[in-house]
Amino acid sequence: MLLTERALDAAAIAVLAERVDVAATTRAPIPMLTNDYPQMKLGDAYAVQNALRARMESRGTRVTGLKMGLTSRAKMIQVGVSESLHGFITD
Repeated sequence: MLLTERALDAAAIAVLAERVDVAATTRAPIPMLTNDYPQMKLGDAYAVQNALRARMESRGTRVTGLKMGLTSRAKMIQVGVSESLHGFITD
């Protein structure tokens, strides 16, 4: 399964989670994470998401739901993925 494939170590995951967190809290755009880490795999992206979620929850942010993307077969084919993507929604 693609979710378990990883190329980055825990330190890189933490750096990326912090980068995304700071960008979100300051509302500042950032370049694609793969610009600096082109070897990233889908499992790394979910690891960054999980680390980001942990950072947010440690500040008291509550996860209130889940979100899905690329749920139709046509859209998956269009963007070149084989499974839908998932994330979280906060309060």
